[in-house]
This record gives sequence, C-alpha cells and structure tokens, in this order.
Amino acid sequence: MSAIQITSTRASTTNRYAALREVKQRKAFWRYVSVYTVLTLAFWTSWVISGGDDHWIAPWPLVPTVVWGLFILFQEYQLSHPTATASATQ
Repeated sequence: MSAIQITSTRASTTNRYAALREVKQRKAFWRYVSVYTVLTLAFWTSWVISGGDDHWIAPWPLVPTVVWGLFILFQEYQLSHPTATASATQ
C-alpha cells in the first residue's frame, strides 16, 4: 500500500467514527427529549389531578418544565453547532 492509500484509509476511518458518534449523540438527544415530554406531562397531569391550586405566582410544574427545557435547548445547540461549542471550550 502506498502512503496515499494509508492516509486516505485513516481519514475515512476517522470520518466514519465521527459520523457514528454524531448518530449516537442524536439518538441520545431524542431519547432525552422523549423522557422530558413524558415526565413533563406527568408533572402537569399530577398538578391538575391534585386540584391545581397553588399559592405561588405560577404552578409548580412550570419550574421543571422551563429549566429542563432550557437544558434541552442548550444540548440541541451543541449538537447543531459542534464547532462553535468546541472552540468556546478551548
């Protein structure tokens, strides 16, 4: 094998691993979103069933819904802009 073929093989292997890593990250992200959706629905349903009467300014399920939703948005931003977040951490 020549040096060009070896370099090409290494580059394609590196690209393949990067693509596989991205696919795994996307699958994990959508799994995370589905867990968020199910638990958020459970929080709001339990709040409604229990009477939905709070003395707070807002209903209690609003806090985990908003905070967790912000984390999901940040994670989605990291997945869709990998170079921006990678350069920001360096």
